[in-house]
Amino acid sequence: MLVARDEGALGIIFISQIEDPDLYPLKYLEGYKDSGIPALHLSNSTADKILEKEGWTRKKIQDYMNTKLLPLSFNLSETIEAKVNLSLVTSRAANIVGLIKSGNREFRDEYIVIGAHFDHVGNGGHSSGSRKPETVAVHPGADDNASGIAGLLELAQKLASQKGRLKRSVLLVGFDAEEKGLLGSKYFTKNPSIDISKIKAMINLDMIGRMKDSTFTVGGVGTSPVFENLLDSLSAYKNYKLNKTKPGYGPSDHASFYSKNIPVLFFFSGFHDEYHTPEDTWKLINLKGQKQILNLVYDIVFNLSRSQNPPSFSEAGPKNRSMETRSSFKVTFGIVPSYSSTVVGLEIDQISDSEGPAAKAGIISGDVIKSINGKKVNDINEYMERLRELKQGIQVPVKINRNNLEIELNVTF
Repeated sequence: MLVARDEGALGIIFISQIEDPDLYPLKYLEGYKDSGIPALHLSNSTADKILEKEGWTRKKIQDYMNTKLLPLSFNLSETIEAKVNLSLVTSRAANIVGLIKSGNREFRDEYIVIGAHFDHVGNGGHSSGSRKPETVAVHPGADDNASGIAGLLELAQKLASQKGRLKRSVLLVGFDAEEKGLLGSKYFTKNPSIDISKIKAMINLDMIGRMKDSTFTVGGVGTSPVFENLLDSLSAYKNYKLNKTKPGYGPSDHASFYSKNIPVLFFFSGFHDEYHTPEDTWKLINLKGQKQILNLVYDIVFNLSRSQNPPSFSEAGPKNRSMETRSSFKVTFGIVPSYSSTVVGLEIDQISDSEGPAAKAGIISGDVIKSINGKKVNDINEYMERLRELKQGIQVPVKINRNNLEIELNVTF
């Protein structure tokens, strides 16, 4: 579709090859925006009727192109008319924030954040994220992520009872819209209710209710040099085993904090067959296992709150899911895209390389890339396609929107 638009097409009609099913279901894909031209996907029966009048079939077209390895063009003898009505639906979401304020004058304005997301996939159905999209029924989400929210409330009660012994304050956050792309945690880190530089660590609870074989995972261990020794000392002689992983980025809310250079730990008891299905119910929760996880989390938070020095940050793997590192790209901009942006264009979350092409050209966080080398950029996927065309040693004009002003900068790779 992007190629067709670049070549001046006013619209595009897709037909399926003969091996494909009739129509693919519509689904929400995060990051895709209005591509600027209408697109239709014909059912197989409709495509066959139109092609038959021109002396072709889908099979004949496919055989021709497979044999000759050439494109095929012909004019249609009649006009195809269609009307597509699209409406943008905006939903409001909200995080829930609680505070246990320490009375310690020296450290009370520093914070340990404990977070868990409270949204799930509702009644399921297509585009919901359900693994059984044909089944419309309540998806209880007992493990994903009622287990994390229950843990958050238990920790809030226990830590509040020890408030007088806490040095650093504790911020408890229930995140919304995690299932839509970490939207709640991303919003919080961009619009924090406290000075984000005062957040010294973030603990994330996501799916902690199904411990198996006395083993669970703690991610983000490499994001601070103190974490591994702390975990080893606090879990010594316990009747469970920790599967420790170092990367700070992952498919849950802690990733939003790691991208802001905040040490993170991610507690997770593992995937299972009931994940994102109506079968994820409370009856399958391992209460004893969840209590063991929460006891460890409590010990960690209590320790981090009382230690003289907060955990220092160390980078442990990439800070985003950017595809810039794929071998098909010969250059990078040195930016972190905003994956939750709703603007048309590629909004820049942050500059990842202070010596990269974007930084040297004067591009800053919050800019929105509108075109690269004269070609429009409507979303992150089009940005990736434009990036794929570039190579080292060239300079291209890049149009950006900054505070509603359009600016053209020359970027050298």
